[in-house]
Amino acid sequence: MKKNKSTKGFLVKGYVPPISRHFIEFAAFREELKKILKRNAGIYVLYKDEKLYYVGLTKDLFWRLHHHTKDKHKNKWNKFSAFIIRRGNYLKDLESMTQLISEPPANIWKGRFKEHYKYDKQIKLMVKDLIKVMNDISK
Repeated sequence: MKKNKSTKGFLVKGYVPPISRHFIEFAAFREELKKILKRNAGIYVLYKDEKLYYVGLTKDLFWRLHHHTKDKHKNKWNKFSAFIIRRGNYLKDLESMTQLISEPPANIWKGRFKEHYKYDKQIKLMVKDLIKVMNDISK
């Protein structure tokens, strides 16, 4: 019998677990981190201590994280993690999913999907039908 090839790892090429932002700020660590993250697209997560602060996407993880050490977020986070994504086509959907699930406090833009992906109209109709059935039963 022929074994099916696993598709595990097709989307996520690598993962950097939550580590201190010092890895970006100190030259000795920065060069090694740059080798891992530079020119790699992905999703990154900023934390204040153990608490989620911000979720973002980028086409270059290293430079985006480096930028966040100097921008309006600079003093609001002290750890980060990163997911290197093989296919850039999926980045926006992945970012939207992570934002909708985690609701990071610093994200102004909250994850959204195009209208044709939403099923809220169908769910509302189902609820309306359920209420009608329940009313019929109670009569």
